[in-house]
Amino acid sequence: TSEDRRIFADAAGFAARIDSALRAPVFEGKQADTLEIFRSHIEPFNASLRRIFGDEPATTIQLKSYYFPDPAKPVQLWFQKGDSRIPFDLLSHGEKQIVILLLGFVVRRDRHPEAIYFIDEMDLHLNTALQKAVLREIVEEWVPADGQLWTATHALGFIEYANESDSAVT
Repeated sequence: TSEDRRIFADAAGFAARIDSALRAPVFEGKQADTLEIFRSHIEPFNASLRRIFGDEPATTIQLKSYYFPDPAKPVQLWFQKGDSRIPFDLLSHGEKQIVILLLGFVVRRDRHPEAIYFIDEMDLHLNTALQKAVLREIVEEWVPADGQLWTATHALGFIEYANESDSAVT
């Protein structure tokens, strides 16, 4: 479907940024600063997941690796949850929805700093406990300062966040 293609494109875009940061110094005869690549690309994404799901290893998910074995096939994201390594396809619907939302902002935020993002029912598959945390994370960490997020929802967590926020309206 077109949504699957967008998800795969966002995952590929995220992986391409990391790959580019790793490869660029090689062509200049330098060593890649892997700690800086981790800090600027992977840790912000994982920090968002921790803020949404909490710091408890058994309940949070963290991006641990990706595989891009064949350019004709989609990037495969792998996550850590507790002691288990889980491919994206086996995450719960709610976990997938959060990863999809975050990847969309990660990939687009710098390219579209003045964009208006409209996401219809972005709370799809999210339990009430996660709704407010997801909206807070996206608005406060990923929507550019000159951008806006518009969403249509009936989710109580989203409405609660909007009622408490100085920068949101219902």
